[in-house]
Amino acid sequence: MTVPSATTLIPLLVVSLLGVVLAGLGYRLVAHLLRWTGWIGGGAVGGVAGWQLLPQFVPGLTPNQRLLWTGGLFVGGALAGRIVLPVATRLAAVITGFFSTAGAVGVFFLGDPIFNLFSTIDPSTAPIATARTLATNLEQLVIAQGIETLILILAAGLVGAIVATRYHTELIAGGITLAGAFFLGIVLPLWQTVLTGTATLGVDVGTVSVIWTGVALVAGVLVQAIDHHGDRLFDDSSVLES
Repeated sequence: MTVPSATTLIPLLVVSLLGVVLAGLGYRLVAHLLRWTGWIGGGAVGGVAGWQLLPQFVPGLTPNQRLLWTGGLFVGGALAGRIVLPVATRLAAVITGFFSTAGAVGVFFLGDPIFNLFSTIDPSTAPIATARTLATNLEQLVIAQGIETLILILAAGLVGAIVATRYHTELIAGGITLAGAFFLGIVLPLWQTVLTGTATLGVDVGTVSVIWTGVALVAGVLVQAIDHHGDRLFDDSSVLES
């Protein structure tokens, strides 16, 4: 049996652990992810703005003043990121829910004409001109179908936005779980060959096992469902005892 090298084994262990944590604890990680991503992302943006951008607008800053402003913007950016990111993710979920649901209903009612419309888009055309042409053609297509179709599409989009708002946390948890399953779909096939020393760490779309990704996704959802159900049972028993 060939002993795997540390340069192969350590990355596989790290990615495997990351995949298991994300796939199995997606729901529990949502609050932590939003919190720490807000802190780190906001602080990074503030720090870069203070160190790189501010001297371009205020060229007379001394090194001490530049450092002081960078520190202040880092702290301010971290605080702003912590506050803004949860709101931004909820807004993104609302927008995504609206357009995805409205788009699905629109495709259902408009049928082949909308596919033909999108198939005529030329990627080499200027984006602004393409967007204007597409918007005009969509408007004419919807008008031709009648106001009732437009009302149904908008109503479906509104329902999708409401559902996305209600299940905002679950949607983020689903994304985290899917990311973990994707990582596991990469590393699990590699574990089958790592003991022979033939594992290759290069990754592309073709190296991701759809079967293992699906298995990891289902397992992660089941683990989180059992975990969440157990927490609810524990909370209910505490209420009854009190």
